Amino acid sequence: MSGRKIAAAVLAVILLGAVCAGIHVRMSFTNLTGRDDYLQTVRVAELPESISENLSATVYPALKEAGYVLCVTPAEPERVLWKNTIVQKVLVENVFRGEGIAPGDALYLTSLSDQTRLFSYGRTALDFPFRIRDCGFVHPMRMGESYLCFLESGIEYPYGLELDAPLFCFPQTIVKPQFSLSDHENTAVEIPESAVSTYVDYVLVQDNEFFGTTEKALQLLEELKRTALSDFYG
Repeated sequence: MSGRKIAAAVLAVILLGAVCAGIHVRMSFTNLTGRDDYLQTVRVAELPESISENLSATVYPALKEAGYVLCVTPAEPERVLWKNTIVQKVLVENVFRGEGIAPGDALYLTSLSDQTRLFSYGRTALDFPFRIRDCGFVHPMRMGESYLCFLESGIEYPYGLELDAPLFCFPQTIVKPQFSLSDHENTAVEIPESAVSTYVDYVLVQDNEFFGTTEKALQLLEELKRTALSDFYG
């Protein structure tokens, strides 16, 4: 099974778990990113250990095939482009692969998969007990840090929208290929066997770079990062 199919399947399982638990699922088009502390109000999904064991087969090939490998730093906080699709403006620091981009260029980065959209869940259509930030099991970019990013070709803005810089998209891999050049201590929040999803309160993992259900899952995510930096950075 391809990495893209596995990514879609894992997200479907997470959402199905919520439905099976009797939770009404509904997209919220509220711009949660308009609040500086919006992450403090959401939940994020941790990568299951069983999925993390296959990262070398599901994610690494996408790194080798990416059209662009860039070192970037955020220029602005995240924003919602359309409905719940999130973009972030970055400045290019180094170009390791790809034509037509140079250091100093500004870009907007996004993922068009559901992994990088905001959702609201409720037990009824009028009740929203918590909000979800799906981000590919990787912490959103932090201002002031540099990141190694693997991107597909530039894409057109949807629905006639347009910002002040080109838009580029991450590949649709189970883990978003975005790796901080800074070191972060990652902590797993254990998920009970009775849990219907792997979502946890963001505040419990806010210092992490990666989100995983177990220490082993985090170790495998960290190994993927080390391999990416060793093979493609510099």
